[in-house]
Amino acid sequence: MNVIWTLKVSDPKTKEISEHTLRKNPILLGRSSKMDLKLDNSKVSSSHLSLHYKDSRIFIEDLKSTNGVYIYKKGEWKRIGDRIRARPPILINAGKVLNIVVKVQEGQEEQPEAADVDLSRFDGLDTHSSFVQSIDEVETQEAILVIDLCQSSEMANSDDKMAFHMKKKLIEFCEWAFNQYKARFIKSTGDGYLATFEAPSAALFAAKQILQDIRQRNVRTNNPPIHIRVAIHVGKTYTIDDATKDIHGNDVNIAFRIEGVTPEDFDSPAIPLPLMDRILCSEDYRQNVASDESISSSFKFEIIGSARLKGIKDQKEIFLVST
Repeated sequence: MNVIWTLKVSDPKTKEISEHTLRKNPILLGRSSKMDLKLDNSKVSSSHLSLHYKDSRIFIEDLKSTNGVYIYKKGEWKRIGDRIRARPPILINAGKVLNIVVKVQEGQEEQPEAADVDLSRFDGLDTHSSFVQSIDEVETQEAILVIDLCQSSEMANSDDKMAFHMKKKLIEFCEWAFNQYKARFIKSTGDGYLATFEAPSAALFAAKQILQDIRQRNVRTNNPPIHIRVAIHVGKTYTIDDATKDIHGNDVNIAFRIEGVTPEDFDSPAIPLPLMDRILCSEDYRQNVASDESISSSFKFEIIGSARLKGIKDQKEIFLVST
């Protein structure tokens, strides 16, 4: 089959646009000079994707690229799996950096477009707009919970097998509590977890449950005890990956800094700061749940003081939470 590809490549950062015509089928795209179309961007894999035209459809295959292949469908970007098919013309993105409008025709006669495909929406789309912004900047107001396993490095150095066992038990306790209290987002941090909750009170009840399970485990076993630190904050998070739904934001950073706070970070702490098996929270979180009767009847908030948090501009009022 004599296939003619027309590809319009746009780089949102440099605002460069290039058009290419290829007369073979299938075609390979990537950073390598061996590709049929070289995509000169460091975030594009050497062999990134392939396009194959067959039976009036384009088959798009992700060639195990690092940063993925996305297709623009129904007004949003969606990451493809290993391989999908679509009716031309299509708009795809390679590695979150290059937008590519793809048209194809057999011989000299262009194939009719499907009735539900409006090419003008591609031509009208601002190909200079940020691809990352278009799929990733999803803002969510929620409670942010950070958990860290204490002394994990020391345990790994002395007994690597036991350290692995302790992490497995922590995973068991955390995932059960996160499921029970309906965490929206969960991510392992290696020696702990980052989780978010739409209901701020759920974050504190999940933390309580995890600490309770750990204490019961410590009483029942002859193995070394598990100790953790917990921090809770409330604020804005931003989705940074359309596939994994990973999050970022200054409020996420604040939660991590609260988790690792030390007595030296306070000018004059009002109460002693436990080094482990503690739940700390920000003033923002305390205020958010202040009117929640389920919280006020189950937890006590004691102010420790104003702490300097690394990388955070303003000092934060930190509270110790107990049951």
